[in-house]
Amino acid sequence: FHQTSMKEICQQAKMSPGNLYRYFKSKDEIIQAASDEEAQWLLAEMSKLGAARDIVKALTKTAMIIIKAYNDPNQARFIAEVYAESARNPAIGRHFA
Repeated sequence: FHQTSMKEICQQAKMSPGNLYRYFKSKDEIIQAASDEEAQWLLAEMSKLGAARDIVKALTKTAMIIIKAYNDPNQARFIAEVYAESARNPAIGRHFA
């Protein structure tokens, strides 16, 4: 995250800096939003377990969904960055706690 410039982010997002700054005030806000999105996805997957009739089957299914998602090299690098950032940045860490 920290090695990526706002220019690179704009190029990847295919938007101008002015447009990007309409949504995010800083790179930290982008990191926060990405971290929040990851946390929400994990929470949504985990919340399905509460309604499960067969908890072992539900845990296995949930684990396979998460493993499949993180098997993608881009997603694996992203989540490693998110978890590392949650250890470095107390605001992001609180979201994951």
